Amino acid sequence: MNEQKQIAQDAIFQIACAMEQIDWLRGVLYVLRDQLDRRNDQQYSKVADLALYNADDWHNQLDCEVKTLEERTEKAFAKSTFAPLIDQLVSSRVPLESFAKGRQRDAARLLGVSPTTISKALGLKRKVFVTTNADGSATAIEECLFPRGHSAGGVQ
Repeated sequence: MNEQKQIAQDAIFQIACAMEQIDWLRGVLYVLRDQLDRRNDQQYSKVADLALYNADDWHNQLDCEVKTLEERTEKAFAKSTFAPLIDQLVSSRVPLESFAKGRQRDAARLLGVSPTTISKALGLKRKVFVTTNADGSATAIEECLFPRGHSAGGVQ
């Protein structure tokens, strides 16, 4: 596991611990409010209600933050595997030769093909262009004559 993912998981754990402490605080505040209600001390009972509202609000906010952090962590971890490659090529259309130069295995994995497929395409000098998107996905498109085997002069 990489360092960033471990840091994120530690942060999520700490937030969960804070939520547990807020749950304990809420329990104490409920008892306090009930005791104040029994004594007809409306002013302090309202203060306890405000504290309960605040504790509930923080608990809900932290719960949402945990979910958001978990989603962001997974996306960031998935992207970080190819981060140098992606940052360099985001939203650009490059020839397969440039995209795979010195990293055919990684390029094959990113495109969802075998390294042999990349090697064959390069060896045959096929006109393949790769576009890498911000989300880390990549698409390869081959340009060729239509119909194959005919000159570029037109359809006969």
